[in-house]
Amino acid sequence: LCFIFIVIASLNSLNLPRKHFWIVPKMGNLILAFVLMVGVCVGFSHENSLQKVKQAVILGSDEEGVAALESAGKSWYARPVAFSEGLPHLIDRVTKKNDILLAKRLLPLMQHQVEVRGSYADWYGLGKVYLSLRGLSDAHKAFSQAIQLQPVFEMGWNALHYTNTLLASQNTGRPHSDFIPVDVPSLEEVFSNDRRQTHQSGEQNLSK
Repeated sequence: LCFIFIVIASLNSLNLPRKHFWIVPKMGNLILAFVLMVGVCVGFSHENSLQKVKQAVILGSDEEGVAALESAGKSWYARPVAFSEGLPHLIDRVTKKNDILLAKRLLPLMQHQVEVRGSYADWYGLGKVYLSLRGLSDAHKAFSQAIQLQPVFEMGWNALHYTNTLLASQNTGRPHSDFIPVDVPSLEEVFSNDRRQTHQSGEQNLSK
């Protein structure tokens, strides 16, 4: 949009014949310059706000991270990037510390992300939140949807299998250990791989 304004203003400043170009009245130069300046300022403001959100999520406390994402959710510009990059970090904290209160605050944000974008990574993240809240049926549906979108997603399969063992224990009343083969990883091991990847991704994004 800024490029278009620059081209129009440049053509107008050349005072070329009207039959060759659409010439904006001279007052148009001032209007175009003003609009261009406002657009640039708004763009810088949004980028600055987005960077603050990333820092709050990655370096701040849980409360600061959630508050930053909730604030970014009100902006059409910041919401897609902030949610896609910030939510995985906070969900990682949920699974690492088994933080139920944080999971409850992230649940509506993840539900919104799934409705708006709905990638396999979004469904996987939603499944992790549900699993932390012991919503096993909802977690099963979310992990299944992630795998349907990305059939070769190994971490999704691991999470789905672990959820199946929890459901089997819940439905039969038998100990959970009865349904876990020796070679099946624990929940912490299931999520440790993607936690390392999330951490590395966050460091790369913050360094940009």
